[in-house]
Amino acid sequence: MDEQILSYNKHFWDDCNNPNTISRNLLNNDDLRVVKSKGRNLLAIRVPFASRTERPVYLTRNPLGNTYKRNHEGDCRCTDDEVKRMLADSSAELKRDSLILEHYTIEDLDPRTIKQFRQLFSSSQSNHPWHALEDIELLKKLGAYRTDRKTKIEGVTLAGLLMFGKEDSIKDQDALPDYFPDFREHLTTDEKIRWTDRIYPDGTWECNLLQFYLKVWPKLSSTLPKPFQLDKDERVDETPTHTALREAFVNALVHTDYSLSGNITIELDTESLHSPTQELYWCRCTNIIPAV
Repeated sequence: MDEQILSYNKHFWDDCNNPNTISRNLLNNDDLRVVKSKGRNLLAIRVPFASRTERPVYLTRNPLGNTYKRNHEGDCRCTDDEVKRMLADSSAELKRDSLILEHYTIEDLDPRTIKQFRQLFSSSQSNHPWHALEDIELLKKLGAYRTDRKTKIEGVTLAGLLMFGKEDSIKDQDALPDYFPDFREHLTTDEKIRWTDRIYPDGTWECNLLQFYLKVWPKLSSTLPKPFQLDKDERVDETPTHTALREAFVNALVHTDYSLSGNITIELDTESLHSPTQELYWCRCTNIIPAV
């Protein structure tokens, strides 16, 4: 290794381990190596991907204004909001779904929703041993209710409240006061009609995530064609398109930050193709998630 390469190598590691230069060193010795190109020695540096709990990685000691993300071939400065979401996501709040909510009990969960979940679970996995469990034990298995081993405190988790909770309990000031799942259907070309259907917390249903999913998914899937197809003499009603759309919908529900206002909106719209009698339906999920 020539003197110039040695100098570059030392300078790089000095800066990489200097918190005044960069917030975190993600590299190890194997990430730097000398390669030959056209008869010259080059110092090749492999920059590993920062995990969710390691982000943001930023210059100097101030993340605001000094955090960058890669867009195609360029590095773009992250907005302050993006940085704040990464900071929140990398902190202990990452485990907030398993946070035991103080003063919340099983009474804050909707019995009808739990019953519906059991029915869905039974239809998909009829022989699962959890079917024999009482509600509280099943909720523990699902992470909706847990006991802290250190403090011995037990109760409903934030994830459990979102999945099975009553609307008033979810939107309480001690939980998620800005929680507002919203589905908007606009299957008309009439500009005077704002939407043809809308599902949102209007007081007529317990708007937890399971109920929202059960109400919205049939709306989304009904717009997709269902060709006749058999699998081992049994009809298959779903196509890969159904699977992809459902996965996108569920991912949006799972990864939304419900502590922020305007958290998630699912929009089902239509636009005309070349034939005036044919329409293409499309779905857009607008949700607030941690920046990546």
